[in-house]
Amino acid sequence: MDLPSSPCLQQTLFAPLAGVVQRCGASRQCPSLRDADWLRLGVSRALPICPAGAPFSSRSAPFCRVARNAVISSRRSSAADWLAKVSPEKLTAALTENADEPHAELLARELTLRRTQMPFTRTLQLADAIRTILHEHKPRHNSEADDDCVRRIFQALRIAVNDEFGALDMFLRQLPSCLKPGGRVAILTFHSGEDRRVKHAFREGVRTGQYSITNEKIIQAGPEERRANPRSISAKLRWAVRSSDIPKAPSR
Repeated sequence: MDLPSSPCLQQTLFAPLAGVVQRCGASRQCPSLRDADWLRLGVSRALPICPAGAPFSSRSAPFCRVARNAVISSRRSSAADWLAKVSPEKLTAALTENADEPHAELLARELTLRRTQMPFTRTLQLADAIRTILHEHKPRHNSEADDDCVRRIFQALRIAVNDEFGALDMFLRQLPSCLKPGGRVAILTFHSGEDRRVKHAFREGVRTGQYSITNEKIIQAGPEERRANPRSISAKLRWAVRSSDIPKAPSR
């Protein structure tokens, strides 16, 4: 994708896209409608907070909101608060949708039972509980598989507490109106839940005439890049082009 000659680069929350575009246009760094947009979803693992694969190596580390876009959470609750109140059914759904956790029902049931004995307030405390549940009910699990499961649970909690999918849905709704006719957008996701939303939004946009085309097959890293950068294994790229003839919004 060729970028505009004077791209406007913004490091910000992606949900309030329309406001970002307005600010960018007002500062004359770029026009109010965009020729191209590029979005990378996910939280850097270099951050000293709790990203996907949260740091659970310290018994003194408290739960945090675990993402840079925590401000989008209207409740502003911590993961500990959320975990203390969530029902087993809602927790199962969150672990499944937010992290594709294969043991979602088992872990949700056992974690909600164990929190009555001692609330989960520390990251390592929760990680230890997850490993104990797996050892008791899935004895064939090895330590590496246990660690993967712990990372998925922390990812699911982060997404739920910050309403990250809600923020992504808001961004995708605003996106077509922020692109010029013929403007292009590319979105790089690192989780299947994010990719499903982007895929659905782009395909629905093509169906309704907001986009003229989108890629049917996801773009992923090749073997050489995967070897050089293992984190690229989960990356999925999708793109779309804004229609030249923008359909008018239906009258109310």
